[in-house]
Amino acid sequence: MISAIQLLNFGKFKGKEFELSNSATVFLGKNESGKTTIFDALRLAIGSRFLTASQEPKKSILSRYGETCLEGYNILGKVPDLSKDSAPQFVHCVSLREGELEFAFNNDKLIKPDFLRSKLLNNGVNLEGISSSFKKIHSPKTGSKDADHFNDLKEEIVNLQTKRSKLILEIENLHSRNKNNSEKEEKHFKDQNKEIEIKNKLAQIEKILPWI
Repeated sequence: MISAIQLLNFGKFKGKEFELSNSATVFLGKNESGKTTIFDALRLAIGSRFLTASQEPKKSILSRYGETCLEGYNILGKVPDLSKDSAPQFVHCVSLREGELEFAFNNDKLIKPDFLRSKLLNNGVNLEGISSSFKKIHSPKTGSKDADHFNDLKEEIVNLQTKRSKLILEIENLHSRNKNNSEKEEKHFKDQNKEIEIKNKLAQIEKILPWI
C-alpha cells in the first residue's frame, strides 16, 4: 500500500509530500494547480519498474516532464506487486477518473438532462469498460481470496451500473416534472394577464353604461 508520494523535483513541485489514505484520496484545486502532475507521478511510480520508455503512459509522461523526472519523486510504502504484462493495464486503470468537471449556471428555468448526465454521471468513466478490463489486469485463481475479492468488485460494478441507470431515469423524470411545472406557471401567468385585461374592459364598460 502506497502511503505517500514525495515530489522532490517533479513538474512544478519541489520538496512536496502528499499522503494517501487507506480508502480514497481527493485532490482539490484550480486548473493548472498541479493535480494532474501529482497523478502522473503516481502513475509513473506504479508502472516505472515494468514499463519501457516507449510504453504508455510512461512515454507521454517522460515527454511531458523530461527524463530527469524519474529521479524527481519518492514513494513511501509498498508499490503493488504487478507482473510486466499486467502493469500497463493497471496503470491505465488507476487513471480512469482523470479529467475535468465543468459546472455552468444560467438563467434558464430548465436544466437539460443531457447536461446533468454528462457533468454528474459519465465524467468519462466507462463502467462496462472497467468490468471487461478486469481480466486483463488480474485473473486470480478460482477459490482464492483474490478471486473472492475480484468477484466482489465485479458485483460492485454491476450495482453501480444499476444505480447509475436509476439516477438517469430520475433525472429524466425530474426534467419532465420541471417542464410541466414551467408550462403550468407560464399558463398561469397568461391567465393572470387575461384576467387583468378582462377586468380593465369591464371597468371601461361600467364607466360608459351610466351615459347610455
